[in-house]
Amino acid sequence: MFYWYRVHRHRKLTQEQWDSKKPKRKGKGKGLDCSDACAIMMDDDGSDSSSTHANNLNHNTEPLPIELDLQVGKGRFAEVYKAKLRQPSSSSDQFETVAVKIFPEEEYASWKNEKDIFSDIDLRHDNVLHFLTAEERKMSKQYWLITAFHPRGNLHEYLTRNMVSWEDLRGLGGSLACGVAHLHSDHTACGQPKVPIVHRDLKSSNILVKQDLTCCLCDFGLGLRLDNTLTVDDLANSGQVRGNWC
Repeated sequence: MFYWYRVHRHRKLTQEQWDSKKPKRKGKGKGLDCSDACAIMMDDDGSDSSSTHANNLNHNTEPLPIELDLQVGKGRFAEVYKAKLRQPSSSSDQFETVAVKIFPEEEYASWKNEKDIFSDIDLRHDNVLHFLTAEERKMSKQYWLITAFHPRGNLHEYLTRNMVSWEDLRGLGGSLACGVAHLHSDHTACGQPKVPIVHRDLKSSNILVKQDLTCCLCDFGLGLRLDNTLTVDDLANSGQVRGNWC
């Protein structure tokens, strides 16, 4: 991971130095500004879910029209389902496939922590799971996180079931390093200030494999935002830190 991060960083710095030497275009043919470039870069990621062009789907009234389909994962805090999200202004047979992570009532704190981290617009990155929205399903005493769905599953499952070429391994490892680097960075790809985030539970089952054989990070239930208000006591009492690559 460190090697691929260094390679990626070196290429990025080289490209920035090259770009700085190019004459700037003016008038009609001027290039995109930073905000436009970032929007295009983040949106055009070939995601498995078409709704992921937005960081979240804002709705504060009725629950979204979601039909749970198949359980695809189960952890200590929550269960994950493949689900169908009915498209707005369409007939009942028009659906989009999404993932729904369901927390029971007693795991509210874990749901809220993950929701708060996902809700940060600066978290958006090709190698971080795209978040749609969060819901409090009080009637069933459940808390939901709705995200993009990646049918290849997590990295542990993918490596168990498939032979991986060196080229694929490079893509998986490099994209994983980019995702971790983005979390830890104090600025976005466009240079805007950003609060660094530590995952604190990084393992192969918390890394998803996308259709293009790149990785994206998920499961931020133990994540921690390293903002300026955080004290030493906050760090000491912020919960269990685990490391497991099995």
